[in-house]
Amino acid sequence: MKRHVLNASYDRAFYEKRPLLYVDFLRDTFVSPMGQSGVECGAGWRPILERLSDELEALISALPKRRQTMFCSQAKQKLGSLRFYMSNAYTDDMQAAISRAEDECDMTCEVCGSSAKDHHCVDRVRVLPGSTEAETKRR
Repeated sequence: MKRHVLNASYDRAFYEKRPLLYVDFLRDTFVSPMGQSGVECGAGWRPILERLSDELEALISALPKRRQTMFCSQAKQKLGSLRFYMSNAYTDDMQAAISRAEDECDMTCEVCGSSAKDHHCVDRVRVLPGSTEAETKRR
């Protein structure tokens, strides 16, 4: 099966820096949507996802006995919000980090990364602040 990476904003180095979290992207078995497509979010959220990924990688590496069961199975934008899914097992600290990142993405333009105060997500339209509204694209 060939990998279909949807977003070049998240290059191979993004995944290789966090080999425990993104193990499914880095292997050739494509078990989950992460393994098939990689991160499905715009470049504006990359700094948020980098911080989240670094925090989750550190939390996973602190739990060596459970590390094989903890990885990102999907990261995507849906209806203007970040959806970040872990495999079956994750800790409360991991869930708290994911929730903080999801909240931050709700106030950040997915395209340019600027602060977005008003989110009007209708019919799967990307969330953009008013200054870049003309750039809105349907998925």
